[in-house]
This record gives sequence, C-alpha cells and structure tokens, in this order.
Amino acid sequence: MANFCSFPKQERISEITLPNSMESNKSVTIGLWGFLDFDGKELQILAPPYISIRKGEIKGLVRLYELSSYHPGKWTIEAITQGGASWDKLTVYVRPRKRDLFPSSVNGKYTDNPNEVPARTTTPTAREVVSMLLLAWPGLSENAARTLTAQFMGETGGGASCFNWNLGNVKAGANEPHMYLRDIWECTASPEAEVARSNNLAYVPDADEARERGWKCPSGIVVYEPPHYQCRFKAYGTLREGAQRWIGRHQSIAQRDPNYLPALNAGDIPAVAHSLWLVKYYTASEVDYARVMNVWKTHIDATL
Repeated sequence: MANFCSFPKQERISEITLPNSMESNKSVTIGLWGFLDFDGKELQILAPPYISIRKGEIKGLVRLYELSSYHPGKWTIEAITQGGASWDKLTVYVRPRKRDLFPSSVNGKYTDNPNEVPARTTTPTAREVVSMLLLAWPGLSENAARTLTAQFMGETGGGASCFNWNLGNVKAGANEPHMYLRDIWECTASPEAEVARSNNLAYVPDADEARERGWKCPSGIVVYEPPHYQCRFKAYGTLREGAQRWIGRHQSIAQRDPNYLPALNAGDIPAVAHSLWLVKYYTASEVDYARVMNVWKTHIDATL
C-alpha cells in the first residue's frame, strides 16, 4: 500500500503545512512511496482545486510532487487507484497570508490615539541631509555630515523608507506625534518569549523569509506588526523639524561619549557604529550595521 512521505528523508507523514503562495513563491516537495497499484498502474492524486499539485520525478519507489496554494485552510489530498480506491490521505494546512493575521489600518491609522498620524513617504536627497547637518551642527566636518547621512541612508534603504521626515527611524512614545510601520524586525536572544508577550502582534520569520528580506541577526529575529509599540515611530511635519530632532539625538550621544564626534569627523564608521550600538540605537550586529553604512558612505562620496 502507498503512503505519503517527506522528502528527502522519506518518512511517512499524515499532515503538512504549506506557506501561503501569496507571501512566498516557495512550494513544498513531498513524496508518494509505493506509487503503483497491484496491477503496476500509477496511483492518481485526488485533490480539491484549492491545492496546486505538480508531478515531479521518480526517486526509487517514490514519486515526487510539489504542493502550493494561496487558499488558507485545511484540505485533504488522497492517493487513489484507477478504480477509485483510496490508499492514503494527507491533510494539508495552508497558512494565512501574514497581513491577514494582523490588524489593518483604517485610513492609515491603527489606533484612535490623537497623536497618531498616517505614515507617508518623505524622501530627502543625500545633499539635502548633508546641508541640513552642516547648518544645524557647527561641530561637524563635511566628512562627518556624509557619515551621518550614510547612517540615515542605511536606516531607510537609501531614503526610500523614510516616513514623515523621521530621518533616523527613531521610535516614539504614545504621547508624541507618531506613526506605525509594518514588518519591523528586531534581533533578540529569546524570540519565542517576545512573540508570547506581543499580544498576537509578532511572529518569528522562517529562514526563507529572513534570507529573502535580508534580515540578519547574531541570535534570533522577531517581526512586529502595528500597533505594537516596536512599530511606533516619531512623525514630523517638515524635513527641518525631523532633522533637528534626529541631530539632537546624535548630539546627546556625543555629549555622553567623547569618542563619538571625533569618530564622525574622521569618518570612522566602525567606531560610529559601535557608539550607536552602545546606546541601543539598533539591535543588528555591529559588523552588518557598519557594512551597510560603509556602502552608503561610498555612494555618497561618489555622488557628491
């Protein structure tokens, strides 16, 4: 008699969970061990239209199949003979899309807090940020202004993910003007514990999602969704306002850390990244943060 099995281990399985193909193009490969009936005819797979099944190659006594679906729910597929006799069944669970698991905004807002405003994209150029830095912080050299601009670019993907003039992706309290952003990932040594206390507003990404989205952590990763406080960021009305608040934070770091301003003026990116890490500006690894800053600093130097 045939049975569904995992691949490549070829262990018998009675159920399997598929990622939602609206979130990922990944399919899941399974096998059907003993795929021929007593007359040597190949078994057929009986499945609902909600599951996509693509027949693969034969590996010994196993016929491979690729399963995928974007229909969340619990489904059943069967291996049947040409005469319709059922030889094995497999329960298939299809995950909901992640955006269906978490609250949606209403006109861009997630709460009725009067301090919340909808997020809107605001993309200053590198030249605008450098000029603003030099104007607002007389102690900065041109090199330092470019180094801080590289930090802004690294935080916001070159400015493409800058919202409401929040140049440094600075988090906000509930009593400050703020916005919520989706898919905010943080590094943590205890991801399961973080998810457990998130009030169903966080999840641990699988390895495929982390790789595809470029999320790297020395320990574990948690992704938060609004209105979790980790997704709450300051919102400003103008570039000048946002730049002044962002610069003010860096100035306060310089007041506490005598090495910070000299490192900025020298363009010493590893030292700058280390100072920012010490004040918990970010949770990624120092090496990765400095690497991204260095890439953007090189780009800025070449552009300006």
